[in-house]
Amino acid sequence: VLGDDGRAELLVEDDVAALGAERHLHGVGQTVHAAEDRLARGRKAGVEKITFAWAGDTERGRKHYYRVQGPTFLVEYDNTQNDGNHIHAVWRDFNGDFGRDLLREHLKSVAH
Repeated sequence: VLGDDGRAELLVEDDVAALGAERHLHGVGQTVHAAEDRLARGRKAGVEKITFAWAGDTERGRKHYYRVQGPTFLVEYDNTQNDGNHIHAVWRDFNGDFGRDLLREHLKSVAH
């Protein structure tokens, strides 16, 4: 999230709640086309427990990475290859993927 000065800021649990955690959870669902049952589990686990982290540039078209994590899921958005023009997005469901690091597996197995 960009602050008033245009620089990236880390959101903590209280910030996410203050900004409307339901809105953020809905946006995550749209971004990765998540199934409605996954969103329901996320809401039930507590939207106030969702956190957001950003790494990288804040200028459009530059390399960056972010993650949105709740008690039942992790969404990673990685735009760090090929000068920031090659995106990978992963939804991890902690109740079904057995802890696999799908993004790392993909990056190791496919040349970029």
